[in-house]
Amino acid sequence: MLDGPNYPLIQLIATDIKAADSGFDAGVEVTLKGATHALRVPVQLERRDGAIIARGEFPLRQSELGLKPFSIAMGTLVVLDEMRVRFEVTARE
Repeated sequence: MLDGPNYPLIQLIATDIKAADSGFDAGVEVTLKGATHALRVPVQLERRDGAIIARGEFPLRQSELGLKPFSIAMGTLVVLDEMRVRFEVTARE
C-alpha cells in the first residue's frame, strides 16, 4: 500500500501554528507517495527543563492521503479507513 521501495520517506512539515480554544492548531503538510496533503492538527505545547514539547492526537483517514484501505478475501478481512495519529516532538536549544 505504501510502496516503500519506490517511496521510502513519509515527510511531515509544520507550516504554521495558531492559537485555538484549548491549545494550538498547526498546519501540517504530509508528503506520501509523491503527493502532498495539507492538514490542520490540534497541538498542546509544554515548556519543561529548557525544552518545548509539542504533542497531539488526531483522526486521519487513509483515503484522505490517497490510499486505499487494505482488504482481502472478498472483504472478510478489512483494515479500517480511519486511524489515530499520536505524536510528541521535543525541541531543545
